[in-house]
Amino acid sequence: MDTQLTWAALIVGVILAVAGSFGDAARKRSPFAWHAYLPWHGASFLGVAMALFALIHLASLLRGGGEIW
Repeated sequence: MDTQLTWAALIVGVILAVAGSFGDAARKRSPFAWHAYLPWHGASFLGVAMALFALIHLASLLRGGGEIW
């Protein structure tokens, strides 16, 4: 996996985690709205997992002498 794809995975992961957090808060405010039925906990989990994987991969690229910028 190259550096650009790793950065993209990190950005998408953070966006998913933040969107999942806001979506869960909105679900708690209005439990019968259309967005209350979306899987916000799953989106949060997927976002955190993607961000963690990307951070670990960036650390391994840095440790291996690869260029991360």
